Amino acid sequence: MRKQVKILFVALILFFIGVLVCLIVGRLQTKNKMTEQIKSIPAFSFQSLNGELFTNDNLKIGVTTVFIYFNSTCHYCMNKASLIQKHINGFEDYQLVLISEESPYRIKEFATQYKLDNHANITFLSDTQSHFTTVFGSSTIPYVLVYDKEKKLIGKFKGLVKIETIIDLSKGLN
Repeated sequence: MRKQVKILFVALILFFIGVLVCLIVGRLQTKNKMTEQIKSIPAFSFQSLNGELFTNDNLKIGVTTVFIYFNSTCHYCMNKASLIQKHINGFEDYQLVLISEESPYRIKEFATQYKLDNHANITFLSDTQSHFTTVFGSSTIPYVLVYDKEKKLIGKFKGLVKIETIIDLSKGLN
């Protein structure tokens, strides 16, 4: 009887180790796939604040594009919005695309509050269907992706990043 219990115990341990290995390998494969997927701007579709669909086709051609995933209640995001406004002249040759899972109404309030709503190079989008995570590979807020003129990834930042770092990243590329 003891021998059978030992065999069962060893089998259970091996089973759990196998499951853990499969989970780890699966996560690594997903991470590698996502890293490859965002090397250039992936296909996406979000809602503009006026209710229209905004896709890759709406992006400006020949400029550095910065995607910022944010939430209006996030203190880091609020700080980033203030710093963007403060350094708005440094973003003249950039297209900024700010995306949130919040409603268009709440995003408009945020844009107005930080005086980012009247700049031709800034677009706010709503992702109420939560597709950003599967398209761009992160649910961290704030999350910043910087793409050069050829739509190739040149910077990826989770959490805090200085505005100057984003601006300096593509100096000479614009």
